Amino acid sequence: MMNVIPQVQSYTCPCCNGYIGEAAPIDMVLERVPRGQQKAILELFAKRIGRTVAKAALISSLFDARPDGGPDLADNLINVQVSRLRKVVERHGWSIVTTGGGRGSETFYRLIPTEAGA
Repeated sequence: MMNVIPQVQSYTCPCCNGYIGEAAPIDMVLERVPRGQQKAILELFAKRIGRTVAKAALISSLFDARPDGGPDLADNLINVQVSRLRKVVERHGWSIVTTGGGRGSETFYRLIPTEAGA
């Protein structure tokens, strides 16, 4: 018998363990994202499916190890990379939801199956 990778997988809420939807296995999606900033962002989201990830945590994860501390416009760079990443994950049944980001408030992202956002 051949090993078959499931086309969809069920996911539960990390807080209440309630069903939140189905999507392609996240490992399969990660394989389709080329290495670089988008892959690093998705890897961080994949560790926290259904939970929020602060934009500041993304910036820290991507740029803290750099001697120059990262680009001056790291905030904008994250916006662009997450926007591009959304297009990739949506093809596999995932959504990246943005919350916050109003005047003076922190921006947060959450990776969830698309049907959970419906």
